[in-house]
Amino acid sequence: MVKYQKVDLDRLIYAISDSTRRGMIDELVRGERSVGELSEPFKISSPAISKHIRVLHETGLIKTRRSGRQIICTLEPDSLMRIETWMAKYQRFWSEKLHDLEKQIKGH
Repeated sequence: MVKYQKVDLDRLIYAISDSTRRGMIDELVRGERSVGELSEPFKISSPAISKHIRVLHETGLIKTRRSGRQIICTLEPDSLMRIETWMAKYQRFWSEKLHDLEKQIKGH
């Protein structure tokens, strides 16, 4: 089994930069899905779906397993947490800047 602990943040951001992959992640938040179920909302080819699944899997955003003839996908929240942790410092930065701006506006 491959471990995904050292996946590069650039690769994670690349993986979520695509709207199809974000849609798949949104669907997996609700629970595990087969590849067929994940592909239903998208009007793209099976090879394109496979590529999106592969990107999500290689970055550790999802786990896959076989169940008979189906491939079942499950969201792996640890990789999403790496992105959230990175973004949190920018959220703090902008919150502080907006707070400072509000103080300046009210003070003058």
